[in-house]
Amino acid sequence: MVFSVFRIPSFLIFCCALFAGALPLSEAKALDAIAVEEGAAVTDLTDFTERYEAAGRRLSIETPGGKPLILSAGEETAGGEWWLLALRNRSDKTVERVLVNRHGLLAGSGLVWPSPAAGRIDRTAFVGGGPFELETRLHSQRVALTIPPQTTLTLALHAQEDTPADLQLWRPEALFLFDQRLALLNGVFLGIGGVLFVYLAALYLLTGAPQTARAATLMAAGVFTLAVSFGYLGSVLGFSPAFEGRIRFFSHGLLLLTGLYFGLNQLALKHHAPRLEKAVRYGCYGLGAALLLALIWPEAGGTLIRLGLAIALLGGSLAAFRLAEHGVRAAQLWLPGLFFFDLAALLAGAAALTSALNGLMMEPVIAGLFIIGAALTSFAIAYQVQTQRRRTDPVILQAEQRHAFALAGARTSVWDWDILEDRLYVSPLLEAELGLEAGTLCGSELIWRERMHGEDRETYRNMLNTYIAQGDAFFRMEFRLRNEADDYGWFALQATCIAGDEGYAVRCTGTVEDVTIQHMSEDRLLYDAVHDNLTGLPNRVLFLDRLARAVRRTDVLDRPRAALIVIDLDRFRSVNNAFGHGAGDMMLITLARRLEALVGPEDTVARTEGDEFSILLVGDTEPEDAYQRAEAILDVLGQPIEMQGREVFPAASAGIAICEDRHERPEDVFKEAELALFHAKRSGKANIELFTPELREELRDQVPLEHDLRRALERKELEAFYQPIMSLADGRVAGFEALLRWHHPAYGMLTPDDFIPLAEETGLIVDIGRFVLGQAAQDLVGWQKLFPLQRPLFVSVNVSSRQLLRHDLIQDLEEFLSKTNIAPESLKLEVTESLVMENPELAARMLHRVKKKGAGLSLDDFGTGYSSLSYLQRFPFDTLKIDRSFVSESLHNDETMVIVKAMVSLAKGLGLDVVAEGVETDEQAANMMALRCDFAQGFRYGKAMTGEEAVKFIAHHWQH
Repeated sequence: MVFSVFRIPSFLIFCCALFAGALPLSEAKALDAIAVEEGAAVTDLTDFTERYEAAGRRLSIETPGGKPLILSAGEETAGGEWWLLALRNRSDKTVERVLVNRHGLLAGSGLVWPSPAAGRIDRTAFVGGGPFELETRLHSQRVALTIPPQTTLTLALHAQEDTPADLQLWRPEALFLFDQRLALLNGVFLGIGGVLFVYLAALYLLTGAPQTARAATLMAAGVFTLAVSFGYLGSVLGFSPAFEGRIRFFSHGLLLLTGLYFGLNQLALKHHAPRLEKAVRYGCYGLGAALLLALIWPEAGGTLIRLGLAIALLGGSLAAFRLAEHGVRAAQLWLPGLFFFDLAALLAGAAALTSALNGLMMEPVIAGLFIIGAALTSFAIAYQVQTQRRRTDPVILQAEQRHAFALAGARTSVWDWDILEDRLYVSPLLEAELGLEAGTLCGSELIWRERMHGEDRETYRNMLNTYIAQGDAFFRMEFRLRNEADDYGWFALQATCIAGDEGYAVRCTGTVEDVTIQHMSEDRLLYDAVHDNLTGLPNRVLFLDRLARAVRRTDVLDRPRAALIVIDLDRFRSVNNAFGHGAGDMMLITLARRLEALVGPEDTVARTEGDEFSILLVGDTEPEDAYQRAEAILDVLGQPIEMQGREVFPAASAGIAICEDRHERPEDVFKEAELALFHAKRSGKANIELFTPELREELRDQVPLEHDLRRALERKELEAFYQPIMSLADGRVAGFEALLRWHHPAYGMLTPDDFIPLAEETGLIVDIGRFVLGQAAQDLVGWQKLFPLQRPLFVSVNVSSRQLLRHDLIQDLEEFLSKTNIAPESLKLEVTESLVMENPELAARMLHRVKKKGAGLSLDDFGTGYSSLSYLQRFPFDTLKIDRSFVSESLHNDETMVIVKAMVSLAKGLGLDVVAEGVETDEQAANMMALRCDFAQGFRYGKAMTGEEAVKFIAHHWQH
C-alpha cells in the first residue's frame, strides 16, 4: 500500500489541558497528513491516527478562517476519546474515498457486561470539506468522503469507548467488491447451515430418531445466530442497531441452550453421569431466564450467557472426552464436531477478551469453524441413526436376535481380542458361568490368561503366538479356567486370526464354550471302555493291556515275570435261576469287592467274562506262591453270602498260568490259564489247576478248529437257520430269528455255542456276522415278495459286541438295505442287554445310526442284566424280548409274574413290541397272551429251520 506524509503548516491542532483551574494553552502540534494515491485500493490509517482523551482536556482544530473548532472544552465529565487524522489530495482531480472503522462485535467486548451497541463512533467533525454523513453498520462504521483537488481534509472522530482506532481508507469500487465477496462467503455458510438443518429435519421425519430432532434444533439455532451475526436478519426486519444488539445476545444464548440440550442427551449424561446431568439441566433452566433478560437488560443477560458459554466449553468438553475414553460410542462420534465447536468458541472468547483480533473477517472465520463442527456433528448423527436403524430394522434385528439366541441357547460366549491395543472382550455369559461380575475378564489379555490352569498357560501362550505369526488362521484349543470357587472347568476356544498389513494377526475373534461335560463324558467313555459296568473292575481289554506290559517286563530276571489266575464261578446259573438275575448281579459285585481286598496295589483283578474273574500277580509269580494265593482266594470267595434270607456258599474253580520268557503275547498266557481252568472244572468243582506243558497239547488241538472256521465261509459250510416268531393275536407267522449253524465236515452240525466264542476271540466274528446279515436280508426280501402282508415279515439277526462297536456295521447295513429294498425296519438287529450296558454311551450312538439307516432294533434277554430303565429310554429300540427264564417261571412264581407284567407294561408305555422267548407249552402261550405280549417264540411253534423250510412254514401259517 503506497502513501506519503509531509508537514502542513496552514492547519494546526492545539491540544490544551486544564488541570485544577486555568492552565495556559499547550503548544500547538502539527498533524501529519496522509497523501491519497489514485492507485491504492485500500489504505490502513490506524498508525497515523492521533488519539486524545476528551475528559479534562481542551481540544480544538484551527479552521482556514482562523476560528478554532472546539472539540472538547475540558469538562471533567466528558467521556470517550477523539481520533484525529488528515488526508491530502495532491492530484488535480476530486478524489472519492470511504473511511471505514472496523469493529468486530466481539473484539474487546469482554466476558462481563458486554455492550450491545453496534457502532462506537458517535460524533464527527471535518475541516477542509464536508460535512459527511456517518453510516453505522453491524460490523463497521463508514464515512463517504469527497476530497477536492489540492486540498487537505482534517477529520475528528469521537468514540465513546476505549477501542482501537482501526481505520481504513477504501476506494468505493474496491469496498463494494469486498462487501459482495464477504456477503457471498456469509451466504455460503448460511446455505450450508440451512442444508444441514433440512437434512437433519428430513432424517427425523423419515426415521423418527430423537437425536436427529435435537441436532436439527441445534442447527436451526446456529443458522439463526449466523443470520443475526451477519446482519441479514436486522436488515430484512429493519431492526435498529440497539435492538439488533439485543437479538445478537439472545441468539448466542439460544445457541448455547440448544447445544446444552443436545449434549445432555447425546452423551446420555443421565446414565453415565447423573450428577452432571442434574447440574446441566438446572443450568438450562437458568439459561432460559438469561435469554429473556438479554432482551430486557442486554448487558446483564449477555454477561450470564457468556459466562455460561465459558463454563459449558470447559465442563462439556472434559465430560465428552472422559466418556469417549471410557468407550461411550456417542461421545466418540461427537468428538470431531465438538473439537471445531470448541475451536470456534475459543476464538470468539479470545476476540472478546482482547482487541487484537478485531477485523471484518473475524466473524466469518468463527462462522466457518462452527459450520465445520456442525457438518461433522450431522454426519455423526446420521451414522448413529443408521447404526441404530440397523439394530431396530425388523429383518436385521431378527437376524441378530437369531445369532444372539443361538449363542445363548448353545451356551456359547463371544471372545474378541484386539491385539494391537491389547483389549479383550468376553461375553458376560462366560463371566456368569465362572461366577464373576460382568467385565471382570475384559481388558488386557493377561487377565484372561491368569484365570487359566497353571499347566495350560504355557501351551495356550505358545499356540496363540504361533497362530498370530501365521496371520490369517483358524484355531481351536481347550484349556481349564478357574471359577470364583477356585474350581476348574474345561473350555474350548474357537477363533479366527485376522492379519494386518505386515502379515501378523492384529485381531482374534471367536467363541468360547464350556466343554466340561464333554470332557467328563469322554473320561467316562474311556473308563467304561476298559471297565466292567456292573462291578467297576477292569474288563478284558484293560486286563490284556496290563498283561502285555507284564509280558514285556525286563526288570525281573530271577523269577517269572507274572502269574495269571483265572477264576470261574461254579453253579452260577443255578443262582440266577433260583434267586433271579438281580441276586446273581449282587453276588458278582460282592465277590468283586472281596477280590479287590485280596490283591496288592500292583496286582490287577478284572472281570473278563460273565462269571469269570482274572487276577494278574506281579509279586508272587513263582508257581508255588501263585498256587497258594489261588487257594487263599477261593477260600475267601467261598464264604457265605446272604440272599433273600438264605445263606449261599459260592464255589469257584481256578486256572493258573505263569508268564515266562517264552511268552511273547498276552493272549498266549491267557489261553494257558483258561486251558488250566477248563481242566480244573472238568475235574470237579472248586478245583485249582496249574498249567503244565502236557496241557499245551490240548491247546494245540484248537488250532485246526480255528483253521476250519476260517475256511468255513469259503467252503459255504455256514448256513442261516430261522426260528419262527408268531403273533399271539391271530396265530400268524410274524417273523423269524436268524440262528447260525456250521456244517463241520468232521464234527457234524455245530451250534453257535461251539464256535462263536472262538470266532470272537480270533476276530472272525465280523466276517461271519456280515454273512448272516446278508443272507437274512436276501431271504427276507424273497419272503416279503411271496407273502405280502399289511405288516411285513421281519427277521432278527443277533449282533455281537465286536460288530456293534465297529463302523463297518453301518456300511454293511446300508449296502444290504439298498440292494434288497426290503420294508423299513423289517430287518432287525438283536442285541443283548449286557452287550449294550458294556458301553452305553457308545452303544447309544451306534444304535441311533442303525435306526436312521432304516433297520429295526430288538433288545434281547431283557431283565437278565443291568435292567436300567433310564438307559432303556435313551435307546431307540422298537422290540423288547423277555428272557425264557421269566416265561417258564411266571406260571409258578407270583413274584416273577409281577415282574413280567411290569416288563410288558413298561414296553407298552414306551411303544415297544413285546416278544416272549422260550414258549414251549400251550399254557405258557396262553399266559403270555393274557399278559398282552404281542409275539411268542419257542419250541411250541417250531425249531430252527432252513430258508426253504421257512417258506413252507410261512405258507402254512400266514393265513391261519
